[in-house]
Amino acid sequence: MCAFVDKNIEKLLADDSVNDTRIKEMLKQNINVADVAMQCAANLNYSVRLQLLNMLFSVAAGDGSVNDAEVDVIRSIARYMRVADADLASISAMFTKQT
Repeated sequence: MCAFVDKNIEKLLADDSVNDTRIKEMLKQNINVADVAMQCAANLNYSVRLQLLNMLFSVAAGDGSVNDAEVDVIRSIARYMRVADADLASISAMFTKQT
């Protein structure tokens, strides 16, 4: 999960269009995705967690498609946030091709 995130952060850090030093410094921090997702589960109501997953899929779809690695990361986040599989599948279906 983190290898995918790390790879994309490295691309973003190398992007000259990201000029804000503060953003680049924040992206260099090692943030435990599981810990953040569990904090979301503890502090956000269920509907807000669903909205957050919808936003994560929207970001993943920003390049025109959502690939398997992105779905895997979001699925992992959803589990840490204690989101039901059926709700995740419903949100995922709006952004991914169904086979």
